[in-house]
Order: sequence, then C-alpha cells, then structure tokens
Amino acid sequence: MNSPKNAYALYMIWFFLVLALGAIAVWSRYKNIMWAHFFTKPATISIIITATLIYPSYLNTFAHKIFITGLLLSLAGDIVLMMPRRNLILGLILFLFAHFVYIAAFTYDTAWRWLHLCWFLIPVCIAILFLQRLWSHLSSTFKIAISIYSLALAMVSWRLLIRYDQIAILGFMPWLLGVMGALAFMLADGLLAIRHFAHAKPPYALELGSYFSAQLFIAASTWQFSF
Repeated sequence: MNSPKNAYALYMIWFFLVLALGAIAVWSRYKNIMWAHFFTKPATISIIITATLIYPSYLNTFAHKIFITGLLLSLAGDIVLMMPRRNLILGLILFLFAHFVYIAAFTYDTAWRWLHLCWFLIPVCIAILFLQRLWSHLSSTFKIAISIYSLALAMVSWRLLIRYDQIAILGFMPWLLGVMGALAFMLADGLLAIRHFAHAKPPYALELGSYFSAQLFIAASTWQFSF
C-alpha cells in the first residue's frame, strides 16, 4: 500500500474475493450444493469484515468500532437465516439491530442540518414502494414489524446520502459507494420480503448479489485508500 498503484490493486483484490465467493454462494444455491452455500455466504461477509478491520477508516475510532459491530450482527443474521430450522424473526431482529448500529456509526461524527431532512424523502419513497407491494400479504403484527424495519433501513440510506456534505473530506468515490450500498440494501431486503411474504420468486442471484454488493459498498465507503 506504499503507492497508489499498489493500493488500487489491493482494493480490487478485496472486491474480486467478494465477487468470487458471492458467485459461488449463488451458484451453489441454484445447484442445491448446500454445504458450499453454507460456507461461502458467511465467508463473503467475513471477507468484508476482515478488510474493514485491516484498513484505516474514514470514520473516527468509536464510529468505526460501532460499524464493525453492525457487520458482525449482519453475519450473525446470515447464519441464523441459513439454519435448517430457519428463524426468520430472529434473523430480521439481528439485521434490524445491525441497521440501528449503522445509523449510529454514520451519525456519530456528522453535524446536524435541517436541510438533511430533504434527503430522507428519497429512501422513504423507495421503502413505501416496497411496502405497497407487501402490505396485503402481511398480518397486523408483521405490518408493524416490517414498517419499523423499513424505516430503519431508510434511515441507514439517509445517513449515507447526507455524507454528501463531507465530499470535500471523503472524496466523491466513498460517498458514491455508500449511496450505491444503501440502494442495494433496500433492493436486497425488498426482494427478500417479497419472496417470503408475497410468495413471489424474484431471481435469487439478484437478491443475494444486491445484498453482498450492499455490504461491500457500504464497508468500502469507510476504507481509506490513497489512489
């Protein structure tokens, strides 16, 4: 990492590892090679966690530790959702806490401005579109639970969007990666909810691929690289 060229090469290696493991996770699910799927899905998130631990972060020390906790909660959620007797509720709770932690991490060192509330309309509108698709398929209890979850995810996206104010410090690419990750997370969770509650069959490659992309892009938006 002593030169921009080496830094860029290492950066791409992390992306390639996530891409390769993620592709195997999707392929093994389609081929019903479940041992490979059970290994590669958490391994993909573990690679992201490893890179986030290794590289300096744009977040301050405390916010960085909070963010790592969110990644670990996501990993735990993945493992729970893959268990033979899968517990959807527990998995959603773990991911909900992960979202709360992400919100805290990206709020900790961001100055408040009332204008930031305007940015909140973007993820809220996206969340409403997914909720409209799901609403008639949800029980009263799940309507409340999914609404809370959707609001938390929209807040994660919002906190990443308003990092636009920090572009002079972060650079454009970290901000863009964060926004791409936020949108990918909303897509991934929306497709997961549609599959479970609306009993539709969105492409699993799109669902899992957007989830891996979300975690990778959000994490990479915190990595400091000197290109």
